[in-house]
Amino acid sequence: MDRRQFLRAGVGAGALLTASGTSWGRAALAAPAEPGPGPYGAPATTPDANGLFLPDGFESRVIGISGEPVSGTEYQWHAAPDGGATFRMRDRGWVYVSNSELPAPSGGVGAVRFNRGGKVVDAYRILDGTGSNCAGGATPWGRWLSCEERDGGHVWECDPARTGQGVERPALGSFSHEAAAVDPEHKAVYLTEDDPESRLYRFLPTRY
Repeated sequence: MDRRQFLRAGVGAGALLTASGTSWGRAALAAPAEPGPGPYGAPATTPDANGLFLPDGFESRVIGISGEPVSGTEYQWHAAPDGGATFRMRDRGWVYVSNSELPAPSGGVGAVRFNRGGKVVDAYRILDGTGSNCAGGATPWGRWLSCEERDGGHVWECDPARTGQGVERPALGSFSHEAAAVDPEHKAVYLTEDDPESRLYRFLPTRY
């Protein structure tokens, strides 16, 4: 969905919410979601050995299990894995990053590196000593924003390419964070909470 489609959908949703007090509005809001056509073909009608319904041409394998070494490495995969993202590397390999939603100081972020053929070649930590790392967001410049979902939590900017410690970004606020999304067109960061009275924040940096 491009930006114009998103805005059109938002206008439609706004009109629907305005009418939600009517009987037809309540019925529309209660309707189940209908998946649209995907680029990969229809999912299988039976699950594979890992319980996934994959389209033709796809296969799955287990890479890591909490408390056990990641396949082909000595790195122990973290407990309570949560939000994550995948990053393309210069060698045409990939890195998958994953938050740990354990309480402080046992949270943080782990990473698994794959070569261009999909083989696991390394696994390591890119953030330690934080807590309740829930969601976050990938940046256009190839970093992972890991969000702490706890009172006084912060956003940490992490480099997925190597072992290290993320950089705390206090200007993004001290509260119970959920996710972060970078808008490169307007040079803003949008931040969410996960609470019944949540707010949507927009951060405008002096230097993007």
